[in-house]
Amino acid sequence: MSQKVKKVGKNRKVSYYFPHLFVDGEVKLPVGSLTPFKEQSEELKIRHSEFCGGSVFAVNGKLEVDEFDQETDWLVQKITELMKFSYFAKSVPQSMDINGFVSLETFDMFRLIENNVDKSFEHKIVISNGMSDFSHSADKVLLSRKNQAVNSICVHEEDFGFDIVGTHDILESKSDLYSVIHLYNKVWEQQSLFNSFLDKPILAKTTFEVLYKLNGGNKKNLKTFAFDFVEMIYKFVDDHKDDEVISKILKVIKPYNSAIISNINYSLNNLKITRDSLVHDGAQNFDTSPIKFYMVWFPVYWSLTINRESLTRKHAIRFLCFLCLCKHLPSTWNKIDIGDNPPFQPKHSHLATYIMKSNILARDMSEEDRSLYIKVLENWLKEN
Repeated sequence: MSQKVKKVGKNRKVSYYFPHLFVDGEVKLPVGSLTPFKEQSEELKIRHSEFCGGSVFAVNGKLEVDEFDQETDWLVQKITELMKFSYFAKSVPQSMDINGFVSLETFDMFRLIENNVDKSFEHKIVISNGMSDFSHSADKVLLSRKNQAVNSICVHEEDFGFDIVGTHDILESKSDLYSVIHLYNKVWEQQSLFNSFLDKPILAKTTFEVLYKLNGGNKKNLKTFAFDFVEMIYKFVDDHKDDEVISKILKVIKPYNSAIISNINYSLNNLKITRDSLVHDGAQNFDTSPIKFYMVWFPVYWSLTINRESLTRKHAIRFLCFLCLCKHLPSTWNKIDIGDNPPFQPKHSHLATYIMKSNILARDMSEEDRSLYIKVLENWLKEN
């Protein structure tokens, strides 16, 4: 009696694999979950032993999608972009980051498709140079991407700021919002400053203009945007003005309000100048400080305008800490100084200080600790 052979045709299984995102166990997120990548199952034959470590994204609780379909694939693509955005919004990569160098490529997602029973069949990926398309071996493309100079990181639930940027429902509310976060994420792409920095100012200015328009902004009011943005933060914080920590932070910030507005205005103008000089004059500006400002500022602006209803006390503290950061010019944000006295240890950069203070001050703490951290914040504002 002949044995039946299971045919695998168009409806082959697929897993969504993140080779550079490692997890200790299941990481549950509002958009799904990441699970450690384990040995290949008997049903899903991963083609290379090089695919080891990393994590798999569970779609509707399943690590394998039974049948590849465009609707599910598009959903996972949107979720992946939101996941990147939430990470960059909360765990801003910076020079003193415990994870080391983190870029957009750290979040590369591979579609691992079940082997065809016909061994002569080779799965292809279409690549393009803009003029023409070419069907390249999927194995070679994925392996080349996996083996490029990308730093892998271990992530946890608290590394992602879905509370800051919102969940998948946000993207479903307005179709243009997906494009906005997709372009923002592209600014975090790993690039050579001298060979491929050109698109970052264009992407940055475009996302600002699109979101500003979606928020009902008028171009005539862009001249006062920095002032309006700071007032937007104060208006939100005012809902929590009776909170002791927030009231004390407001008190130490107020004397620096004009300097903060001036630096925000200067940074946004620099971003416009950098973009315009490239688009209109073909001149490249190698000053990256406008981009550094944009990378940290944009999720705050998004949060205040797109995800406002979900924000709480901890976000008010985070936004006030961002204003403290803006007291310092972006060109100094990632700079690491060495202590003046032995053992001459490196000091925290302004960006690292912003991230730490945002998290620490939002916690419950004793009166003594609270006073100490407010004093540290006050000293930070006094620094040049």
